[in-house]
Amino acid sequence: MSDEMIEQLLVRSQQLLMLAQNESWDEFVAGVESYSRDLKQLRPQEISHLINPDNLQQLITQDAVLRQHMQTRLNSLSGDMTAMRKSRQSAQAYNAV
Repeated sequence: MSDEMIEQLLVRSQQLLMLAQNESWDEFVAGVESYSRDLKQLRPQEISHLINPDNLQQLITQDAVLRQHMQTRLNSLSGDMTAMRKSRQSAQAYNAV
């Protein structure tokens, strides 16, 4: 893992942040899978010896913001699913009468 790889992850992270802020969720989901996979390839021994600490700190900060956006979206989807379930139950109760 090199600084070049970290810089690529930083660029992808920034792109994902823009997608999340614009609520382009389909594109976000498509990109976050490969981003997460590549992020998991970071090895502690490589980080401490080969990577610029400033780039690493920026990546960690951006990753935390991405995770906040993902949680917000998950909460929204969960609310939508609950509302749909309640609506379906109401329709079923209405039709049963």
